[in-house]
Amino acid sequence: MSELTLVYGATGERGGPVAQELLNRGAAVRVMVRRPERAAALAAQGAEVLTGDIQKEGDVQRAFEGVTRLSLTPPLGGDAVAATRLAVEAARAAGVGRVVLNTSGQTPDAPAGVPMMDYRLPLEELLRESGLNHLILRPTAYLQNLLGPWARPAVVTSDTLAYPVPSTHRISWLAAEDLGLLTAEALERTDLTGHLNVGGPQALTGPELAAQMSGVLGRIIHYQAITPEAFGGQMAQVFGPEMGEAATRAYRLTWEGAPDAMATDSAVLHAALPVPMTGVAQWFSLHQPAFQPGNATGAAAQ
Repeated sequence: MSELTLVYGATGERGGPVAQELLNRGAAVRVMVRRPERAAALAAQGAEVLTGDIQKEGDVQRAFEGVTRLSLTPPLGGDAVAATRLAVEAARAAGVGRVVLNTSGQTPDAPAGVPMMDYRLPLEELLRESGLNHLILRPTAYLQNLLGPWARPAVVTSDTLAYPVPSTHRISWLAAEDLGLLTAEALERTDLTGHLNVGGPQALTGPELAAQMSGVLGRIIHYQAITPEAFGGQMAQVFGPEMGEAATRAYRLTWEGAPDAMATDSAVLHAALPVPMTGVAQWFSLHQPAFQPGNATGAAAQ
């Protein structure tokens, strides 16, 4: 039987690279979106585009007809559990042979009292209890976060990289595009099950990250470890007070946690999924126009 892969979140920053990489490999890809015009580029490359809602049981069941593999990137937050439950039930009914779940962040060992993190626990439990052959990918932090309005403007206007992580903490910053490569590879590796911590090839402190940026931009960028409360205030201005509070609580745990909690072993990852990874300097080179003085829009190289 030929493989047909259903890709969740295919028009977003997290699921989009998965759909693109599978199409690059010549795989049969199906996506379901509420606004099909957003998937026009994928359709032009051969993806099958269905119109529907991942929160509606009938739409989900229709999307899974004939599907043999699932790349599952649930929506962020509370709706993720309901969407994942529907997906897992439909995958079982359809006899899907392989599922790769992207948790879009680290999953705590036990409830931490922070909804922004704790919702990942039932996601993983649903998959573990399903009996489906699966691999769970737990990313660290996306480099794309640095393009957000809470980080990029300070680089542009004051040569300051501000982030709510102490200067001593290391993060294996990950390019979102690499999740496409990793997920496509993981879909093939049915022998690889359980969960895998996923990060970029370099575990850097904040000052080391700023030094990488400085080398690419050709000017000195200083790292500033802002408090989680200050960061939450910035997030609240963009996404509202509820998201601001959630971000504050999540990054307070990071702030008070182990300095290497967000660092991964690149050798272990490469041994499991041997795909080329994007280095930090390489990523900054691709996106350097967004960090140049006078760039108000944040436009980056394509």
